[in-house]
Amino acid sequence: DIAPEFAEAWHLRATLASQKDDYADAIASLRHTLTLRPKQFIALAELGEILEEYGDKAHALEAYKQAKALDPFIDGIDDRIRSLTKDVEGQGI
Repeated sequence: DIAPEFAEAWHLRATLASQKDDYADAIASLRHTLTLRPKQFIALAELGEILEEYGDKAHALEAYKQAKALDPFIDGIDDRIRSLTKDVEGQGI
């Protein structure tokens, strides 16, 4: 209510919602964070984690790829992308 355009407050709200296992609220808050600050790579990576837990592998993969494009040094992101790429796009020839 006080500062609805403050992206970091929405990100913190998402973190608190995740800690309370309220993933629907966490996703909504992360999406709002990204609306306000599209280059918030940590929010993108966290959104990917939640979507992956929900089984939405295609959208999780996209979130991870966007996060990596902004910061290629996020811990574990390459492993997540590699694993999900196999699941979503197949093994390849």
